[in-house]
Amino acid sequence: SEAFSKIVEYIADPVLRHDAGHHGLAKTGMGIGNGSYQELNGRIIRYRGRRKEKVPPTPHRDITLMRRWMDAMGTDIACLFPTPMLNLSLSPNVAVQTGLAWGYNSWLCERILQEEPRIKSMIYLPYHDPKACIKTVEHFTGKPGVIGFMVTSTHHRSVFENDYIRLYAMLEERGLPLAFHSATGSEPGLRLFNKFFGVHALGFCWHNMVYLTNWIINGLPERFPKLKTIWIESGLAWIPFL
Repeated sequence: SEAFSKIVEYIADPVLRHDAGHHGLAKTGMGIGNGSYQELNGRIIRYRGRRKEKVPPTPHRDITLMRRWMDAMGTDIACLFPTPMLNLSLSPNVAVQTGLAWGYNSWLCERILQEEPRIKSMIYLPYHDPKACIKTVEHFTGKPGVIGFMVTSTHHRSVFENDYIRLYAMLEERGLPLAFHSATGSEPGLRLFNKFFGVHALGFCWHNMVYLTNWIINGLPERFPKLKTIWIESGLAWIPFL
């Protein structure tokens, strides 16, 4: 891997050569096998441009960049989603998930939400560890900018499991919504796509379809009638037939 910068010079396809030189063969890069590599698979590249934007020493860089696009679009308040955490659930090590989730949530509250009242967020729940979810709700409820809690829908656990009942009750009692933010996940069928928009169109819908179906047929709306749920980034077209 140390010689990869030289290896890319031998790639015949100029587009692939350019992309390989930028991203390398990291686990999240062009060698990933689940169809979720966005830059190579037909998605407009936008992240590289962010690195060129100059910001003052304070406040935090993310705050400055968010203020710029919010002001440009006439947006008063924005909800910041935990993009780095979307596929954290795919890690086989639950301790790693829980530790990274706590670190990210703590950083988010201390460095971003506390300093900019226009930015809100829904705190990431380490869903593979129900006890850690409960601890997360107890600790982060009431902190500036926290408006709810979020599950990324690539967890391979069922929403109706008894381990989560206390979590749902806590959120209902506090009047805080529970969001399910979909992601590509690791479904084998998604590997058949060579363009990311195919992965996005089907993969993002699928995970929320599974979660919502289980949510309804197991009577969770009746058990927690005051708990508001949000199903994010999976569209609406599948709702009628479901």
